[in-house]
Amino acid sequence: MEPLSFFDANASFGRRSFRQPGSFTEKSELLRQMERFRIRKALVWHSLAKEYDPAAGNEVLLQETADHPALIPLLTVLPHYTGEFPPPEQLAAYLRKSHIRAVTMFPSQANHGFGLSELSCGVLFDMLETYRIPLFLSLDQTGGLEAFGSLVLRRPKLRLVLTNVNFRVERELYPILAQCENVWVETSGYRPFCGLEEACRRFGAERFVFGSGMPTVSAASSVSLLTYADISQADKCKIAFQNLDRLFEEVRL
Repeated sequence: MEPLSFFDANASFGRRSFRQPGSFTEKSELLRQMERFRIRKALVWHSLAKEYDPAAGNEVLLQETADHPALIPLLTVLPHYTGEFPPPEQLAAYLRKSHIRAVTMFPSQANHGFGLSELSCGVLFDMLETYRIPLFLSLDQTGGLEAFGSLVLRRPKLRLVLTNVNFRVERELYPILAQCENVWVETSGYRPFCGLEEACRRFGAERFVFGSGMPTVSAASSVSLLTYADISQADKCKIAFQNLDRLFEEVRL
């Protein structure tokens, strides 16, 4: 049987204000780890965009990924009201020009400090919906799964990929997956006992995308979890590569 190839939905690089023991910061090491684990493409953001300034971090990200087709830039965005980012349609033009197919946000008070309400993000969400651009949100940035569930219920056309979940989320995650078809879950933190198998049985493998969590954690656990999961090879291929690839193909920029 042909080994799986992976499209990583959760990777980053760049210096951190606090470096986790055993982690790395260099793009070169990320590329080396990708080769080691058969990760053919990775959606990446830059640490500066989260920990310093989104616009500056995005600029560095685009420069650093320009000569590496395996690294797909994930731009960090903000609402436009403070003037730090352009209005949504101007932002869409910039995304189009830069060949961007997905964005992320870090709205928690520990990071960029804004809400995911309609007041703050409504017109930005409108633009993302119009062009079918996926928004990647880490669970720790959402205010919790109940708040995330409220967002997806009021925005059924907004394509949302939830990253960095943990092994105790089922009671809040299952209602979201059951009622909201616009949500995908990244796998790096989703490690309940036989949890991936059960979730695929209930909701379909189409609702999950592979993520490594690099450089904070090793890709080995995520690769192993999917490789040895008790699901069909076809479902493994969907999660490993095809689902994220399809999300990108469906962008209408």
